[in-house]
Amino acid sequence: MKFTRIVIIFVLFFLFYIGFSGLVNELTVFTGLVTATVSVLFIEILNLIKFDLGSNILKRFVYALKYLKTFVVAEVVEHLKVTKIILSRKLAINPAIVEIPTSLKSDLAITIAALTITNTPGTIAVDFDKDNNVLYVHWLNQEAFEINKIKSLVLGDLEETIKNMIE
Repeated sequence: MKFTRIVIIFVLFFLFYIGFSGLVNELTVFTGLVTATVSVLFIEILNLIKFDLGSNILKRFVYALKYLKTFVVAEVVEHLKVTKIILSRKLAINPAIVEIPTSLKSDLAITIAALTITNTPGTIAVDFDKDNNVLYVHWLNQEAFEINKIKSLVLGDLEETIKNMIE
């Protein structure tokens, strides 16, 4: 089962690399193979992925696709919002650090949520309080003040998607 997990992780890393390089030639295939190999070795040596891929692999794959779709849409929308702020003549922002309670339990799931928030323009995950399960996020333009509304605007349904994909 360990070999199957290694192969699946390798293939996913390789396809992810090729997909985001946007080009398939000898150099990208070679660097994709090297990157995927190094990544898999790093993950296996440090035992970073602690769940078993075998039993729910199809479900996890479907949620991974849903995560990718949600992430790409959020990227485009948030890039447009930040571009509008940059190009406007009047600087109309309301920066704040907000608390986002989360039900995610595993370190990997919390890390994926934090990295997703940080990679989305206009938000940066700055801290995580493990005792209270609260993620602190710097938000360039705070659009809400109620905790549930903030969570909905910043995380959306990513939390549930990440939970189904990882935990």
